[in-house]
Amino acid sequence: RISLFVTTESTENAKGTYAATQDGPEAVYWLDKGYGCAVVGSLPRERLNEVARNAYTQLVNGLAS
Repeated sequence: RISLFVTTESTENAKGTYAATQDGPEAVYWLDKGYGCAVVGSLPRERLNEVARNAYTQLVNGLAS
């Protein structure tokens, strides 16, 4: 199972991509364009990174339309 979390962030200038693991699922999270996003799941980090890139692309494309 994979979960995607998206929230607005008050700092639009904050940017970055991060990864974390702590005795459980992997997490990839990032801040960009006023949003904070996280993808969490029991997949290898490389696969979660791919899911995160796809989610980010869809988010940015949705903002542009």
